[in-house]
Amino acid sequence: MIKGVVDLAEKDAKDIMVPRTDVVFISSDMSMEEVLDIVAESGFSRFPVYEETIDNVIGILYVKDLLRSIVKKEEFDLERVVRKPYFIPDSKKINALFHDFRKKRVHIAVAVDEYGGVAGIICLEDILEEIVGE
Repeated sequence: MIKGVVDLAEKDAKDIMVPRTDVVFISSDMSMEEVLDIVAESGFSRFPVYEETIDNVIGILYVKDLLRSIVKKEEFDLERVVRKPYFIPDSKKINALFHDFRKKRVHIAVAVDEYGGVAGIICLEDILEEIVGE
């Protein structure tokens, strides 16, 4: 475990992120039924939400926020339910990102490449797996 902590200082977000080709994205114009289908099929609890193109992430959908909205019988408005995305350069060091996650109280970041495109996502769980192993 100590080795995992030491290795954090040497690794960049791009070394452990989930690449965009493996990320499950949700489009801002999807219906509630479409969103619920994606949530049920994927089994994930957080999703980047985009408008028009995947490189235009407008928020992060936390399934618990969606469920809270459904239970309250609120009108479905995906843009109202999503949280503000936390963008990072894909070159950000993992130890700095871990510190930011704790300070900002977020669990997911959208990694952006040098051209401004979405490179992938990285979750707190990804960092913890690097420390303690899978």
